[in-house]
Amino acid sequence: MANQPKNQLFYGDNLEVLRRHIKDESVDLCYIDPPFNSKRYYNQIYNNIGKEEQAQAQ
Repeated sequence: MANQPKNQLFYGDNLEVLRRHIKDESVDLCYIDPPFNSKRYYNQIYNNIGKEEQAQAQ
């Protein structure tokens, strides 16, 4: 954790990633988009009809 790059992208469940990879009291902002658990089908918005991303399919 000590030598992490300034900008880094993690893919996965946000709580698991934060607990495993991010040092306590080191995050100023965590922005998550789109709002999950809203029951909306976001793939339709992005013209990806019929194909779900793994994170949305779970």
